[in-house]
Amino acid sequence: MMLIASLVLAPVAALVLSAGVIPVARRLACQLDWVARPAKDRWHTAPVPLLGGVAVVGSFVVVEWFCGAPVWMLLAALALCVVGLVDDIVSLAPRTKLMCEIPLAFLVGAWVPIPPLLPWGVQQLAVAFWILAAINSFNLIDGLDGLAAGLGIIATFAVAVIAVTHGNPAEALTALALCGALGGFLIYNLSPASIYLGDAGSLPGGFVLGVICLGAVRYAHGSKLAIVATPALLMIVPIIDTSIVMVTRLATGRAISKRGLDHCHHRLHNLGLSQKRVAYTLWALGGIGAAWAVFISLAWKPMIVTMLPLCALMFATVGLFLTNLSFEHEPPGRLYGHTADGPPDPESGPPAPRGGIRAGFSG
Repeated sequence: MMLIASLVLAPVAALVLSAGVIPVARRLACQLDWVARPAKDRWHTAPVPLLGGVAVVGSFVVVEWFCGAPVWMLLAALALCVVGLVDDIVSLAPRTKLMCEIPLAFLVGAWVPIPPLLPWGVQQLAVAFWILAAINSFNLIDGLDGLAAGLGIIATFAVAVIAVTHGNPAEALTALALCGALGGFLIYNLSPASIYLGDAGSLPGGFVLGVICLGAVRYAHGSKLAIVATPALLMIVPIIDTSIVMVTRLATGRAISKRGLDHCHHRLHNLGLSQKRVAYTLWALGGIGAAWAVFISLAWKPMIVTMLPLCALMFATVGLFLTNLSFEHEPPGRLYGHTADGPPDPESGPPAPRGGIRAGFSG
């Protein structure tokens, strides 16, 4: 009975705390002028406060401190929150942020117990790479009102389901606490958002998501394929988005670290979907991936080996469709705000869409 009560109280406490602190954070951000200003590559048309991530991370850490979460994970989340906040205020170079993330990624490799798949040392490198991918992919997907928070809620709830069904309430508590904190934030971040997560929230949020998704592989005992697929399915939308961005930018000779209008949400918006419908579509895709992760944590090995290739084919088809989508009605130059004839006139606004397709802007 106490276990059930904890599983209910943890997310509720995190949600209430987050929802209660965010209005204060919003006012403070406005007073300090820590806001995201409108720009050609952003969705919003008015300044939006950036301290939402501090409220989310603070709420999560407070609740998890009482729930007995690993101290190293809470300290790492706070450290990344500070790095993200500095980036929100003064805009750090991507290399600087990466150098701050690398030690924490290797910390996870040393502390998170997962089934041995690779030789010692190589597996630690693979784990560190996964954590870096989780941090930065979640950071990159945070470009549309409600999108990152909604995907985080879906992933954390799925991890909690997996943990509970395999008798690990401690891991479920961690996932549900982050789920609740993101839920409180989502109330204010739905379109039109009145506050943003910022790097202060997306960097530590991606870190914690990477850790708990990695922890879920312990229950994918059906096959080695399931162990690899579980964390990827839990974060399928950020992974697809990051992969598409890397491929298209390399293909067009553009730096991977620079901003652009080439994310999944831009591509879907180019089809004519509203911001809310884009978010709902990507939430649904994330929900499908999470459901697959829960399924393979419970299924027998023959079923996993049979079904996972179909799952991979489905997401590969989605990824290929989105990769090509931006170039279907617009030449590649328009996607990045310039054409072969030179940059657009700053006074004329974004280039006019063709065929009824609207141009998108990043958040």
